Amino acid sequence: MTESIVRQLKGNLILTEEDIPYPVTTVHNAGMAKRAGRYIMLFRAHRRNGRSTIGLAESGDGFHFRVRPEPLMVPAMEGEFARYEEYGIEDRRICAMEGWRSQKGMTRSGSTVQPTRSCASVRPRSATW
Repeated sequence: MTESIVRQLKGNLILTEEDIPYPVTTVHNAGMAKRAGRYIMLFRAHRRNGRSTIGLAESGDGFHFRVRPEPLMVPAMEGEFARYEEYGIEDRRICAMEGWRSQKGMTRSGSTVQPTRSCASVRPRSATW
């Protein structure tokens, strides 16, 4: 019998709402990328008003994470994107982009009664996430 490449962490869960240093009611739909020996986790969390945000946590081992003190992204309250993010920011994906001088890429969607919009972000090597 071959050994599974997927293993469950004893003492699951890796990240819960109690780990988040700002008020949230849920934590879910995490995506991770490993770059230069560290793990970056982007996760969706709902604030008490029901709007979803994107948070950022970092780890050296992929199991024990330190969450940044504020969300990485919150819904736009005014401007061009506000109507597409009225219920929150969701469905983020993250990847390390080889050959782009260590840039990081992320896609996400806005939650709204309007047609869903997909957005892309690219952060330069100097960005802190």
